[in-house]
Amino acid sequence: IARYQTLEWLNYVATELRHKINEERLITAVLAFFLGSFGIHYFYLKRPVRGVIYALFCWTLIPGFLGLREGIRYFSMTTDEFYYADYLHKYGA
Repeated sequence: IARYQTLEWLNYVATELRHKINEERLITAVLAFFLGSFGIHYFYLKRPVRGVIYALFCWTLIPGFLGLREGIRYFSMTTDEFYYADYLHKYGA
């Protein structure tokens, strides 16, 4: 009985973690799509150097195009791809 409960609990935790990662992916995608020209999505991902670079060059419109591209990329990523590409970096795992 204890083994079944442990497996059930692990399945619950894995499901909740995947849900949180997917939620973070969607938040990042929306930030990149709408506020990407100012680098807000990089501040959200705890990459302040990139965020400052985007903010400094926002007047050139290049970060705006890159933000749109990154927003589309985050929308099209799977949860696993986002986990390995950005989520681990954000939480230092």
